[in-house]
Amino acid sequence: MLDALALSRVAERYRQASFNGAQGPSDEGVAEGRILFVDDEPSILDALARSLHRDYEVHTAEGGEAGLKCVAEKGPFAVVISDMRMPGMDGAAFLAAVRRVAPDTVRMLLTGHADMTSAMKAVNEGQLFRFLAKPCPKDDLLKALEGAHEQYRLVRAEREVLARTLRASVTVLVRVLNLTDPNTFGHASVLARFVAHMAMKREVGDAWQYDLAAMLSQIGCIAILPETMARIRAGQEVSEEDRLMFASHPEIGRQIVENIPRLQSVARMISLQTEGGSGADDDPEVELGGAMLRLGLAIHRLASGGLSVDLAVARLRQEGAHDERLLDAMGDYRDDWGIDTIRVIPVTDLEVGMVLDEDLKLRDGTVSLGSATEIDAPLLDRARRLSASHLVQEPFRVRVPSWTLGE
Repeated sequence: MLDALALSRVAERYRQASFNGAQGPSDEGVAEGRILFVDDEPSILDALARSLHRDYEVHTAEGGEAGLKCVAEKGPFAVVISDMRMPGMDGAAFLAAVRRVAPDTVRMLLTGHADMTSAMKAVNEGQLFRFLAKPCPKDDLLKALEGAHEQYRLVRAEREVLARTLRASVTVLVRVLNLTDPNTFGHASVLARFVAHMAMKREVGDAWQYDLAAMLSQIGCIAILPETMARIRAGQEVSEEDRLMFASHPEIGRQIVENIPRLQSVARMISLQTEGGSGADDDPEVELGGAMLRLGLAIHRLASGGLSVDLAVARLRQEGAHDERLLDAMGDYRDDWGIDTIRVIPVTDLEVGMVLDEDLKLRDGTVSLGSATEIDAPLLDRARRLSASHLVQEPFRVRVPSWTLGE
């Protein structure tokens, strides 16, 4: 659903994903001051733990495999320090694995003189914070740990800024689309439901990417007049210039979204929402996102013509132009989303969390808010101001989510 509640869900999902990492911004307070030492010699680990326990929360693990298990079960850690020479998995391989599962954790390498060449290679290739020569005096180790924690705080602060930038940018774009063209906003709302269902059924990772791609898929349409969009949606004749502009909206959308930090993959998904689009993409996730958008749009087109989703899926399956696994995922789609009550109300009874079940129109027939819009505080204020000026056609249908009823 392209609305305030859905937007908050996606933003939270994205916050938890921490830009494809295992650690989210909320982990910062937990990880601060927590260190993991990994070595294959228990005596060295014991000495490190005794030496630093007054300054830090120290955890230890014997070997790379045990270290990864500790990261998974006892993390997050602000800093992980590993010996270079260990049987089975050496320090460089271990720290590279830590980087994949906990990219915010600062990684350092302990190494002997004979390992200097390998250590320098590990630092350069594995993006390690630094390496320390063995034996490492306590004062040097404490200084290194202090620097590592400062690096951890900087990385986390930057990530949180990016997360806030993302949430604010997406919110602005969604509001722009809703205010400039409520009908297209509602069109994207339905598509977002379809894609969310496909992502859930396919149990894909990083589902926030597909959610955002659907929510922002129609943002390129802001370059087209709303009345022109209405004619296009209705299958009416438009000028060649308008037809070409509509055909280019996925590419316009890509150009808009790709400027938002960390949304380059989402932008490429948007460009692939129509057959032909921008061609194939090397990233399987991007290809999957494009396939979801194409199928969702095809179902919505047929459903707008009067078919149920089940019949639309059956017809598209016969045509053989869409991914069978995605068609299977849509096989049990039900348009409930936890909404169980429909009411006909005036604006005075409208509340935050209610979902429009029809367009909210002005008295001259202009659509003010599109069907499927979930009411948030700014939209509620807007509707009340219009009603106070006697500009709104009332009453109108809304859907009431069960959670607003106290269930």
